[in-house]
Amino acid sequence: MKTVLELRGSMANIEQDPAELMFPDIQTCCAAVVNTGHGLIGAHLTIADSRRFAEIAGLMAAKGVDKSLSAVYLVGALSNYNRADLRNAFKSISHNVFIYDTSSLGYVDLTARKSGGLAVDFEHKPPGAYGPSNQISAYAIGPL
Repeated sequence: MKTVLELRGSMANIEQDPAELMFPDIQTCCAAVVNTGHGLIGAHLTIADSRRFAEIAGLMAAKGVDKSLSAVYLVGALSNYNRADLRNAFKSISHNVFIYDTSSLGYVDLTARKSGGLAVDFEHKPPGAYGPSNQISAYAIGPL
């Protein structure tokens, strides 16, 4: 499992893992996860990244994303973001883009785990907490 930290100016924190990514302390942030069918690619977006969503999506795509054989999941405090900007940026790299707004959950550590096909399971728990996580229902994650 790789930990995906907030992007900085260099955008060096876009991570890949075959099965699992962890996004610590999602507050006003958004986890962008691409399931390529072979693994996961993740970026920890912040409000400061709002003007460079297309650039971030492009960097994620360059890591091996086939637009017709991938799915993008945007999970986080989406009330802080312009959804049209998110849609335009991430629809450019995948036909399948899904969202889940965690604004009502407060601060959480978020884990993305590859499941069957292009599906990704998400779990959350309070930052730094040990013990079981709370699963985010796949039915709550809807198309963007």
